[in-house]
Amino acid sequence: MGRASVGVKGPLEYGNVKALYDVEAEFSDIAAQETSSDNKEVRLRTAQITIPTKKYGVIAGGRGYSGQRKDLYGHLDIFENTEVYNPNNGNYYQGSDLTAQTLYVPGFLLWKTPSIGHVYAVPGLVTTNDGNGKAIDATSWRVMYDNKGVKAGVGVTKIETGANDYTRTAAALSYTAERWQAGVTREQNKHSPSGDFDVTAVGASYKFTPKVTGNLAYFKKDHKTNAAADNTAVISNVTYALGSTPKQGKSAKLFLEHEEHDIKANTKTTAGISLAF
Repeated sequence: MGRASVGVKGPLEYGNVKALYDVEAEFSDIAAQETSSDNKEVRLRTAQITIPTKKYGVIAGGRGYSGQRKDLYGHLDIFENTEVYNPNNGNYYQGSDLTAQTLYVPGFLLWKTPSIGHVYAVPGLVTTNDGNGKAIDATSWRVMYDNKGVKAGVGVTKIETGANDYTRTAAALSYTAERWQAGVTREQNKHSPSGDFDVTAVGASYKFTPKVTGNLAYFKKDHKTNAAADNTAVISNVTYALGSTPKQGKSAKLFLEHEEHDIKANTKTTAGISLAF
């Protein structure tokens, strides 16, 4: 099994306005498993524009990796074969339904404030579902502290679902050093379509050599009224980087990965090669 992606990124200039573009496509029906039929051989994962300013922070919009996910769950997204694509709404999720926060969002518009005392805020408008006909169906915000490897923050996403809006709250704390990182995330979901539930997750990564990295994470999912959906999982893998020195945005690595779940149908072992260029 494996995964391949190709993308381009670079600067754009229009008068005094400078921006960055980022476009990425995925070529893999094996690694990014589907939840229903989809005959697309190529999927557009990212197509976004970022406008940095000196005084007013950053404005970004388009389709791409969830900022909430990156800031509050990044220490958990250290595996190679845990993505699931849902063609009905255009979202990528973490496999086995362990956390509710999506990996990518079909559309977003956000503003990242200037950092004051290593603290910044990010309010945003989000499209969570390509198939519901709404350009905007959610709002989000997060406040983060980021300094010398320590990252901490809290974020809230409110999604329009009818009488009671679905509200997802996440709080996280992580630390990144030269050869290792570790972090914890607590996610609370209220008025979710599957019922209220909480998730506690801890992840860690250690670089044994410049080429060999080990990753380990623990997840506990607790439903308030739907015990059949409760799950505890441990995911681990070892990766081996190919080539000499990987360049930014370009990589090739072999991986061996295992997931052990209370829900036995989700337990699996995979091996393959992951490519990005």
